[in-house]
Amino acid sequence: PCSSHLSAPDLPIARVIVSRTGRLLPRVELDGRCHAMRLETFLPGMTFDDDQPISLTGFDAIGSLVGRVSVALSTYHHPASTNFMPWDIANGLVLDSDLRPGLGADARPLVERAQRRLESAAAAMAVLPRQVIHNDGHGGNLLRANDESDVVTGMIDFGDLVHTVTVADLAVSGSNLVPHQRDPIASLAALTAGYHVHRALSDAEIDALPDLVLSRLVLSTLLVDYQIAHAPHIASAVASERPGLLADLERWLAIEPAHVAEHVR
Repeated sequence: PCSSHLSAPDLPIARVIVSRTGRLLPRVELDGRCHAMRLETFLPGMTFDDDQPISLTGFDAIGSLVGRVSVALSTYHHPASTNFMPWDIANGLVLDSDLRPGLGADARPLVERAQRRLESAAAAMAVLPRQVIHNDGHGGNLLRANDESDVVTGMIDFGDLVHTVTVADLAVSGSNLVPHQRDPIASLAALTAGYHVHRALSDAEIDALPDLVLSRLVLSTLLVDYQIAHAPHIASAVASERPGLLADLERWLAIEPAHVAEHVR
Protein backbone atom coordinates (compact mmCIF):
# COMPACT_ATOMS: atom_id res chain seq x y z
CA PRO A 1 0.00 0.00 0.00
CA CYS A 2 2.84 2.42 0.75
CA SER A 3 4.20 2.07 -2.79
CA SER A 4 0.99 3.50 -4.24
CA HIS A 5 1.60 6.73 -2.33
CA LEU A 6 5.13 6.95 -3.73
CA SER A 7 4.10 6.34 -7.32
CA ALA A 8 5.14 9.69 -8.83
CA PRO A 9 7.40 8.62 -11.73
CA ASP A 10 9.99 11.32 -11.01
CA LEU A 11 10.44 10.29 -7.37
CA PRO A 12 13.84 8.50 -7.26
CA ILE A 13 13.03 5.50 -5.08
CA ALA A 14 13.00 1.76 -5.71
CA ARG A 15 9.69 0.33 -6.96
CA VAL A 16 8.20 -2.98 -5.91
CA ILE A 17 7.47 -5.18 -8.93
CA VAL A 18 4.20 -7.09 -8.86
CA SER A 19 4.57 -10.87 -9.24
CA ARG A 20 2.99 -12.83 -12.09
CA THR A 21 0.24 -13.80 -9.64
CA GLY A 22 -0.53 -10.14 -8.93
CA ARG A 23 1.01 -10.05 -5.43
CA LEU A 24 3.49 -7.52 -4.07
CA LEU A 25 4.81 -10.02 -1.54
CA PRO A 26 4.44 -13.50 -3.03
CA ARG A 27 5.32 -16.57 -1.02
CA VAL A 28 7.60 -19.24 -2.45
CA GLU A 29 8.19 -22.71 -1.06
CA LEU A 30 11.78 -23.91 -1.14
CA ASP A 31 13.09 -27.07 0.54
CA GLY A 32 9.93 -27.38 2.55
CA ARG A 33 10.04 -23.83 3.88
CA CYS A 34 7.82 -20.91 2.89
CA HIS A 35 9.58 -17.63 2.10
CA ALA A 36 8.13 -14.15 1.50
CA MET A 37 9.76 -12.68 -1.60
CA ARG A 38 9.97 -9.16 -2.96
CA LEU A 39 11.49 -7.88 -6.18
CA GLU A 40 12.40 -4.20 -6.48
CA THR A 41 13.75 -2.01 -9.26
CA PHE A 42 17.42 -1.06 -9.05
CA LEU A 43 18.57 2.46 -8.18
CA PRO A 44 22.01 3.29 -9.60
CA GLY A 45 24.52 5.29 -7.59
CA MET A 46 26.46 5.18 -4.36
CA THR A 47 25.72 6.33 -0.82
CA PHE A 48 27.21 9.40 0.84
CA ASP A 49 30.41 8.93 2.85
CA ASP A 50 30.58 9.50 6.60
CA ASP A 51 31.68 13.08 7.39
CA GLN A 52 31.50 13.99 3.70
CA PRO A 53 31.64 17.73 2.91
CA ILE A 54 28.42 18.74 1.20
CA SER A 55 27.83 22.02 -0.62
CA LEU A 56 24.82 24.23 0.09
CA THR A 57 23.49 23.21 -3.32
CA GLY A 58 23.84 19.59 -2.27
CA PHE A 59 21.98 20.23 0.98
CA ASP A 60 19.19 22.01 -0.87
CA ALA A 61 18.79 18.98 -3.14
CA ILE A 62 18.69 16.57 -0.19
CA GLY A 63 16.08 18.70 1.56
CA SER A 64 14.03 18.81 -1.61
CA LEU A 65 13.99 15.02 -1.92
CA VAL A 66 13.12 14.56 1.77
CA GLY A 67 10.30 17.07 1.36
CA ARG A 68 8.94 15.37 -1.75
CA VAL A 69 8.86 12.00 0.00
CA SER A 70 7.16 13.62 3.00
CA VAL A 71 4.43 15.06 0.77
CA ALA A 72 3.96 11.71 -0.97
CA LEU A 73 3.51 9.98 2.41
CA SER A 74 1.22 12.65 3.86
CA THR A 75 -1.94 10.70 3.00
CA TYR A 76 -0.56 7.26 3.86
CA HIS A 77 -2.07 5.43 6.82
CA HIS A 78 -1.41 1.95 8.20
CA PRO A 79 -2.21 0.41 11.61
CA ALA A 80 1.42 -0.63 12.11
CA SER A 81 2.71 2.92 11.63
CA THR A 82 1.99 3.74 15.28
CA ASN A 83 3.92 0.76 16.65
CA PHE A 84 6.91 1.53 18.87
CA MET A 85 9.95 2.55 16.81
CA PRO A 86 13.22 2.96 18.78
CA TRP A 87 14.55 5.53 16.30
CA ASP A 88 11.54 7.86 16.62
CA ILE A 89 12.70 11.06 18.36
CA ALA A 90 9.18 11.63 19.73
CA ASN A 91 8.85 8.26 21.51
CA GLY A 92 10.24 9.48 24.86
CA LEU A 93 13.48 7.46 24.89
CA VAL A 94 15.67 10.59 24.91
CA LEU A 95 14.24 11.41 28.35
CA ASP A 96 14.19 7.84 29.66
CA SER A 97 16.34 7.70 32.79
CA ASP A 98 16.69 3.92 32.49
CA LEU A 99 19.01 4.35 29.49
CA ARG A 100 21.35 6.88 31.13
CA PRO A 101 23.34 4.39 33.29
CA GLY A 102 24.39 2.54 30.13
CA LEU A 103 26.14 5.57 28.66
CA GLY A 104 29.91 5.63 28.43
CA ALA A 105 31.76 8.03 30.71
CA ASP A 106 32.55 10.32 27.76
CA ALA A 107 28.92 10.45 26.58
CA ARG A 108 27.17 11.00 29.91
CA PRO A 109 28.16 14.66 30.46
CA LEU A 110 27.14 15.55 26.89
CA VAL A 111 23.69 14.05 27.35
CA GLU A 112 23.34 15.79 30.71
CA ARG A 113 24.18 19.13 29.09
CA ALA A 114 21.40 18.52 26.57
CA GLN A 115 18.71 17.82 29.18
CA ARG A 116 17.01 21.23 29.20
CA ARG A 117 16.87 21.37 25.41
CA LEU A 118 15.58 17.80 25.21
CA GLU A 119 12.72 18.73 27.51
CA SER A 120 11.99 21.79 25.36
CA ALA A 121 11.97 19.63 22.24
CA ALA A 122 9.61 17.11 23.83
CA ALA A 123 7.17 19.89 24.74
CA ALA A 124 7.30 21.27 21.21
CA MET A 125 6.79 17.87 19.59
CA ALA A 126 3.64 17.29 21.64
CA VAL A 127 1.80 19.84 19.48
CA LEU A 128 3.61 19.73 16.12
CA PRO A 129 1.96 18.19 13.01
CA ARG A 130 2.34 14.44 12.55
CA GLN A 131 2.16 11.91 9.74
CA VAL A 132 3.98 8.81 8.49
CA ILE A 133 7.55 9.76 7.52
CA HIS A 134 10.61 8.02 6.08
CA ASN A 135 12.53 8.65 9.33
CA ASP A 136 15.89 7.41 8.05
CA GLY A 137 17.31 9.96 5.60
CA HIS A 138 20.94 9.69 6.70
CA GLY A 139 23.86 9.57 4.29
CA GLY A 140 23.82 5.79 4.09
CA ASN A 141 20.30 5.87 2.67
CA LEU A 142 20.86 8.69 0.19
CA LEU A 143 22.37 8.02 -3.23
CA ARG A 144 24.59 10.16 -5.47
CA ALA A 145 25.91 9.50 -8.96
CA ASN A 146 29.59 9.00 -8.08
CA ASP A 147 32.25 9.81 -5.48
CA GLU A 148 32.82 13.27 -6.98
CA SER A 149 29.20 14.36 -6.51
CA ASP A 150 27.24 15.62 -3.53
CA VAL A 151 23.93 15.93 -5.39
CA VAL A 152 21.39 13.36 -4.23
CA THR A 153 19.94 11.05 -6.89
CA GLY A 154 17.82 8.66 -4.83
CA MET A 155 16.58 7.46 -1.46
CA ILE A 156 16.49 3.88 -0.17
CA ASP A 157 15.44 1.89 2.93
CA PHE A 158 11.86 2.52 4.03
CA GLY A 159 12.19 0.14 6.98
CA ASP A 160 11.93 2.86 9.65
CA LEU A 161 8.59 4.30 8.52
CA VAL A 162 6.68 5.60 11.52
CA HIS A 163 3.83 7.96 12.35
CA THR A 164 5.54 10.79 14.23
CA VAL A 165 6.36 14.49 14.10
CA THR A 166 6.55 15.39 10.41
CA VAL A 167 9.54 17.69 10.67
CA ALA A 168 11.52 14.87 12.32
CA ASP A 169 12.55 13.86 8.80
CA LEU A 170 14.63 17.05 8.64
CA ALA A 171 16.06 16.37 12.08
CA VAL A 172 17.21 12.90 11.01
CA SER A 173 19.01 14.16 7.91
CA GLY A 174 20.29 17.23 9.73
CA SER A 175 21.75 15.31 12.67
CA ASN A 176 23.66 12.95 10.40
CA LEU A 177 24.87 15.37 7.74
CA VAL A 178 25.09 18.87 9.26
CA PRO A 179 27.13 19.13 12.51
CA HIS A 180 30.52 18.24 11.02
CA GLN A 181 30.19 20.66 8.06
CA ARG A 182 32.36 23.79 7.86
CA ASP A 183 29.26 25.95 8.41
CA PRO A 184 26.63 23.77 10.08
CA ILE A 185 24.09 26.57 10.47
CA ALA A 186 24.14 27.46 6.78
CA SER A 187 24.03 23.75 5.93
CA LEU A 188 20.88 23.19 8.00
CA ALA A 189 19.33 26.30 6.47
CA ALA A 190 19.97 25.02 2.94
CA LEU A 191 18.60 21.59 3.84
CA THR A 192 15.48 23.20 5.29
CA ALA A 193 15.02 25.55 2.34
CA GLY A 194 14.96 22.64 -0.09
CA TYR A 195 12.39 20.84 2.08
CA HIS A 196 10.23 23.96 2.54
CA VAL A 197 9.69 24.31 -1.22
CA HIS A 198 7.66 21.10 -1.18
CA ARG A 199 6.26 21.06 2.36
CA ALA A 200 5.97 24.47 3.95
CA LEU A 201 7.18 24.68 7.54
CA SER A 202 5.45 26.63 10.28
CA ASP A 203 7.30 29.02 12.61
CA ALA A 204 6.82 26.50 15.42
CA GLU A 205 8.52 23.77 13.37
CA ILE A 206 11.44 26.06 12.49
CA ASP A 207 11.85 27.12 16.12
CA ALA A 208 11.87 23.49 17.26
CA LEU A 209 14.19 22.17 14.53
CA PRO A 210 17.60 22.87 16.21
CA ASP A 211 16.56 20.96 19.32
CA LEU A 212 14.99 18.17 17.26
CA VAL A 213 18.39 17.73 15.61
CA LEU A 214 19.86 17.58 19.11
CA SER A 215 17.22 15.04 20.14
CA ARG A 216 18.20 12.75 17.28
CA LEU A 217 21.90 13.06 18.17
CA VAL A 218 21.16 12.17 21.80
CA LEU A 219 18.84 9.32 20.82
CA SER A 220 21.57 7.94 18.56
CA THR A 221 24.09 8.19 21.41
CA LEU A 222 21.79 6.36 23.82
CA LEU A 223 20.99 3.59 21.34
CA VAL A 224 24.57 3.17 20.13
CA ASP A 225 25.84 2.64 23.67
CA TYR A 226 22.92 0.30 24.37
CA GLN A 227 23.72 -1.73 21.23
CA ILE A 228 27.40 -1.95 22.11
CA ALA A 229 26.47 -3.39 25.50
CA HIS A 230 23.59 -5.65 24.48
CA ALA A 231 24.01 -6.57 20.79
CA PRO A 232 27.43 -8.24 20.42
CA HIS A 233 26.77 -9.27 16.80
CA ILE A 234 26.80 -5.59 15.71
CA ALA A 235 28.82 -4.03 18.55
CA SER A 236 32.06 -3.56 16.61
CA ALA A 237 30.33 -1.95 13.64
CA VAL A 238 28.32 0.36 15.87
CA ALA A 239 31.36 1.28 17.96
CA SER A 240 33.16 2.57 14.86
CA GLU A 241 30.46 5.22 14.43
CA ARG A 242 30.65 6.39 18.03
CA PRO A 243 33.59 8.89 17.95
CA GLY A 244 32.08 10.85 15.07
CA LEU A 245 28.66 10.81 16.71
CA LEU A 246 29.98 12.20 20.00
CA ALA A 247 31.99 14.87 18.16
CA ASP A 248 28.84 15.92 16.29
CA LEU A 249 26.84 16.01 19.52
CA GLU A 250 29.44 18.16 21.27
CA ARG A 251 29.64 20.60 18.38
CA TRP A 252 25.87 20.93 18.08
CA LEU A 253 25.53 21.55 21.82
CA ALA A 254 27.82 24.56 21.45
CA ILE A 255 25.53 26.24 18.88
CA GLU A 256 22.77 28.52 20.16
CA PRO A 257 19.42 27.08 18.97
CA ALA A 258 17.69 30.48 18.69
CA HIS A 259 20.47 31.70 16.40
CA VAL A 260 20.09 28.60 14.22
CA ALA A 261 16.31 29.02 13.98
CA GLU A 262 16.64 32.70 13.03
CA HIS A 263 19.17 31.90 10.30
CA VAL A 264 16.95 29.12 8.96
CA ARG A 265 13.94 31.44 8.95
